[in-house]
Amino acid sequence: ETEAVAFLQQADREHPDQVEILYALGEAQWHGQHVEAGATTLERAFMLDPRWEMALHHVVELRLTRGETARLGPIANKLRPIDPANAATLDCKIAVGERRYADAVAGAQRALGSLEKIPELYICLAQAQALAGDLDGGERTAKKAFDLWPIDMREWGGFAQYAEFFLYRGKLAEYLDLLRGK
Repeated sequence: ETEAVAFLQQADREHPDQVEILYALGEAQWHGQHVEAGATTLERAFMLDPRWEMALHHVVELRLTRGETARLGPIANKLRPIDPANAATLDCKIAVGERRYADAVAGAQRALGSLEKIPELYICLAQAQALAGDLDGGERTAKKAFDLWPIDMREWGGFAQYAEFFLYRGKLAEYLDLLRGK
């Protein structure tokens, strides 16, 4: 990563504001343990060309983990006109990160009423519902996420969210059945 970062920084100086270079540089910085620099570079790439949605994953992850939700507002605003479904998901994550669970629930439900049904928004809604104290609603929503996205490609996928409710409620047999695909 160190060599890649040096090479890409030089490329960025020679060809400033080239999204492809910035995305590669941000990823190299991130994976080279320069997390803040990587996130900042990826934010820059996204703001230049918001179609580069992949640039958001690390940025959102870092900003939410650090509680820097205010830094995600401009990204959500940029994303909203070109990808309302993913903007709604980001809005939900921001509200959850700020512990505004009722706002997260209301916003996600409103978005799901008019947008495509994307599993990640259901996952965020399920988390918000559970955190707001509506475990039954959270479980039903997590089931919807699981039905849309049963293959858990990331640990926060539909399966993981749905399975948490079985574990929380002490339903080990049902959890094992879910693991077995029953």
